[in-house]
Amino acid sequence: MLSLAGIPLTAGFIGKFFIFNTVLAQHHKGLAIVAVINAIISIFYYFRVIIAMYFRTAERAQVTVPNYYLFVLGFAALATVLIGVYPEFISSLI
Repeated sequence: MLSLAGIPLTAGFIGKFFIFNTVLAQHHKGLAIVAVINAIISIFYYFRVIIAMYFRTAERAQVTVPNYYLFVLGFAALATVLIGVYPEFISSLI
């Protein structure tokens, strides 16, 4: 959710940064303003989901998760942060 919102140090931030940079380089200020408003609205909705998942109390049963699910989740989270911190690796492939 943080990457989708474009929070810095995630891969989603780098994607949004490249898009905003290209739009502003081509002098499409109106499009950039619409994109910023859209990003602000999306951050609002993404954070509502995060707050509902982690900060509201609810009665729920404990779910057992297989170890390979945890491995995939950890790998995906690590890859998202690494691409956000070192975007040169992906941008050099393009």
